[in-house]
Amino acid sequence: MSKKFITSVAVHLGLLLTNSLLYSQIINYAPVQELARIKDPEINEISGVASSYNRPETFWIHNDSGDLPRIFLVDKAGNTLTVGTIANASANDWEDIASFQLNGTSYLIIADIGDNASARTQYSLYIIEEPKPNPDGSYPSSFPIQRRINFTYDTGAQNCESLAVDVQSGKILLVSKTSYGGTQKIRYVHQLPLSVASGTVTEVAQKIQEFGTIAEATTGMDISNDGRYAIIHTVLDGNFEFTRNQNETWAEAFVKEPRRIGIPEERGYEGICYGTNGIDLYLMKEGLNSPILFYQGTVNNTITNVSSVAVTPKLASINITTTVQLAASVAPTDATNPKIIWSSSDPSIAMVDSKGLVTAVGIGTTKITATSEDGGKTDSADITVLNPTTLITLQAEDAFYSGALLGTNQSGYNGTGFVDFVNATGDYIKWTVTVPTAGNYELSFRYGLGNTARPLQLKVNGTVVVASLPFPSTTLWSNWQNVISIQALNAGTNEIRLTTIGSNGGNIDQLQVTNATNLGTKPAESIEKKTIHLYPNPYQEGKLTVVLNGFDTQNELKIKVQNLLGQTIYQTTIRESNQAVLDLSGKLNEAIYFVCIESGDTQVVKKLMVH
Repeated sequence: MSKKFITSVAVHLGLLLTNSLLYSQIINYAPVQELARIKDPEINEISGVASSYNRPETFWIHNDSGDLPRIFLVDKAGNTLTVGTIANASANDWEDIASFQLNGTSYLIIADIGDNASARTQYSLYIIEEPKPNPDGSYPSSFPIQRRINFTYDTGAQNCESLAVDVQSGKILLVSKTSYGGTQKIRYVHQLPLSVASGTVTEVAQKIQEFGTIAEATTGMDISNDGRYAIIHTVLDGNFEFTRNQNETWAEAFVKEPRRIGIPEERGYEGICYGTNGIDLYLMKEGLNSPILFYQGTVNNTITNVSSVAVTPKLASINITTTVQLAASVAPTDATNPKIIWSSSDPSIAMVDSKGLVTAVGIGTTKITATSEDGGKTDSADITVLNPTTLITLQAEDAFYSGALLGTNQSGYNGTGFVDFVNATGDYIKWTVTVPTAGNYELSFRYGLGNTARPLQLKVNGTVVVASLPFPSTTLWSNWQNVISIQALNAGTNEIRLTTIGSNGGNIDQLQVTNATNLGTKPAESIEKKTIHLYPNPYQEGKLTVVLNGFDTQNELKIKVQNLLGQTIYQTTIRESNQAVLDLSGKLNEAIYFVCIESGDTQVVKKLMVH
């Protein structure tokens, strides 16, 4: 495999002018053709190939593991022009070679990086000046090392066979052959600093990116000498070309979708490189008599602007500190510069990074916009940030209770029993509940009461918050209903207590604690006598039936559906009826809402789950 780079940006066939220099054009490749076959029987397992800058129309080649530390110079007709050893180098498992130019001098870099077992403790790169022929056309038989780089990876041992050089950023790039993430086939991109200063150094290759767009094992790569294209070869699936705009890093380029360039069906191709013009491709394989395959490239200099941008999803609701990934596609798909710039209308609610990942910061709604860099085409998504839902279920039998008894003689209870009050006054049940943040919470007491209504006193953290909380009759002791009271809780531990105040109370089965929002609800004493029933709940689509109990239907009742921010999504009124059918089709997202019934200055709220 071969790689090359020059300090000044080289031109492709036909100069790309002004704005086109900023954005890489697509290379059009002619159908692959075989130029010749390697004739030298010593070249029997090609593992790397690089174009020569000192002798046009030739390639530097090396074998895989098991050979001497030597390189061959071969022309397009398959003839060996010279062979020479790299002085004082070892050949543990040579896997790639790259050519590049720096400050007017051509160099080769040979990669001793193979590690099928991922067990090596050190890897080596050898940089030499590209050999030049003597006046008579001959070459030395040995080439001195200019710089030796011994290195490890910050991610641990890597099985890697692909290396390239980027002179513009001063980096050496390596792409792992082994994939990670199971079926996701994630491959790592590491980098090392590039220098041709003489000597031996020890470095750590840093991971700069990972991508999952190539399924098959990677065995070779190259970067065009203008830094715009990276080609990666795979064992079975072809060649994959990543395109980098001038204002992009390779870390950004490698997460874009690459273009696939096919290969012959026969296996064993391994070494790949760009030509010195930066657009032609050459591919060679292991084994004797290897073909020299040639993909002739041309570049279309026409600039294609983005005509539209589409963001998905268009709507999303997330909790504080959580994230959602947005995607933006551009049309046409072959736009010269498809880069998208992301922005948030209110970063105090949600922030967005350069890849469209939205992070919730504060409660509210914000608009996330994707803008095409080339001409300002936009599309956006509405993001609603909610408080995280807390749902805590506490069984009565697990609470502390005094005077009351544990009962199991009625059916339909949850857990292992229920608490049965014995005395008319002074009996109590006490739960300890921990919530993550301070705020209003919905306390839902599940109970059964086959007798007349028997109110209880409600205390929160030692303070009486409802002197007489109504517990209406459930008709049968085996019928279980819920009484709900919205109360303020502290962050951390809280004490919830129900006490008998004149009658021995019903049977208490459990307490559920969930988030609530302050939607102007009246104190619990005034609203607990009025109840709302919603069918279905949870709700998905279609009509929602609202049944009201305890309301004065002679007066107009206002029905509102509100989100967690208190915003009204739907509103209607009824009179002289205790039932309404709401058509909410297409109006609600998957989230928590509240159905609010307003009668005069009283408001009663019921939670609606939308799935």
